[in-house]
Amino acid sequence: MNKYIGLTCLVILGFQAAAQKKQLSLSDAVLQQNKAFRDEQYNAATWIPGTDTYVYVSNNYQNMYLASVKKTEPERVLTIQEANAALGSQLYDFYGFSFKSATELILTDGNTYYSLDIQNKKGSKLVSVAEGGLNAEYEMTSGSVAYTVDNNLWIVNAKGEKKAVTSNADKNIISGQTIARSEFGITDGIFWSGKGTYLAFYQKDETNVKEYPLVDITKVPAELMNIKYPMAGQGSEKPKVGIYSVASGQSVFISPRGAADNYLTNLCWTPDENFVLIAEVNREQNHLWLNQYDAKTGAFVRTILEEQNDKWVEPEHPAFFPAANSDNFIWISEKDGFNNLYYYSLDGKLIRQLTANRFVAKSILQSVNKGKEIIFAATGTSPLNTLFYAVDLNGKQRCLTLEEGTHAIAINELGTHFLDRYTSHAVPGKVALKTMAGKMVKTL
Repeated sequence: MNKYIGLTCLVILGFQAAAQKKQLSLSDAVLQQNKAFRDEQYNAATWIPGTDTYVYVSNNYQNMYLASVKKTEPERVLTIQEANAALGSQLYDFYGFSFKSATELILTDGNTYYSLDIQNKKGSKLVSVAEGGLNAEYEMTSGSVAYTVDNNLWIVNAKGEKKAVTSNADKNIISGQTIARSEFGITDGIFWSGKGTYLAFYQKDETNVKEYPLVDITKVPAELMNIKYPMAGQGSEKPKVGIYSVASGQSVFISPRGAADNYLTNLCWTPDENFVLIAEVNREQNHLWLNQYDAKTGAFVRTILEEQNDKWVEPEHPAFFPAANSDNFIWISEKDGFNNLYYYSLDGKLIRQLTANRFVAKSILQSVNKGKEIIFAATGTSPLNTLFYAVDLNGKQRCLTLEEGTHAIAINELGTHFLDRYTSHAVPGKVALKTMAGKMVKTL
């Protein structure tokens, strides 16, 4: 009798399981594997400025939740449907957002930008880039957006007025896009200064670069599509850096000080907007110069530091200024065999080597404690890890994420707590709230 009862239960459970199955579309199976069909996580976790409160979005990026250090139980504060109703928009999800203030949320679909008050759920459209615009970069202070159309660079201001930054008739000259095949850590081609007074941008002349055929399989039948690709031993692009003054509408250009096809990399602004720093690397890639240029005139000011190596040099990180009121900066260099942090003054004086680790520093996240402590990612004890460390300007270092694995953290503006999302071979995924001393507050 018992075996028949057991068989009946299995049949019932089988029917229930079959009833719960859902026929997946190909689109869902591919695009939702890391969204709707994974365990719920704290996606896009972002601290609200000046508070101990944070938001995050659901796996499908349709719902926004709010919690805090004192109240860790999350509450849903906004849905994408509510945002669209308030804005008159058609946002697909909360994939792109940032806070301008404690209550004002900036949302975008990549081309149009909106402002939304998350408390009263009222908002409006801010600005849109032109049709076909790409590589948009929103400037928070002025509300302007820089973007590219084909091979030229444009700005649209908060009033909706569009201005051409470049007018390259020659298609071989391309402005506002990445250069050097995105080597040397280059991921952007557009760089607003701190307050939006200037816009720096990469420009490349590909006249000497040969075309290389690719097959465009998105068309039926497939078609050949030529791209510019610098094959070894053949002609290379010639880079420049442009600096556009928003007030005057004029640009100045910076060319390599060495060969015309030297690499220009790791561009960054000084906090006062008066200078840009650019790392120039020779074609042999064994000599770099970190140079300082005047933002108004484009004039060369000085070479801050040089690095040479018989094998190669590979700068991948721009200078990092830990405090807005100081000209001192952090430079990541591999000159001692591992990426380590060095503290320099703008006149080129090495103040101090901050780290002397026998493992790789991956990137600088931010500074805390009024610029007195630098937070950076590194491999630590294993190259499989991404751990986060804090080092002060005297070189005292501590690890914030003690668990082995791959960590991603978000620190509040107050510099008191951080959210830590990590995984490892032993931990499939965990999110924790911790103090800046690394102490666990709560597993979320």
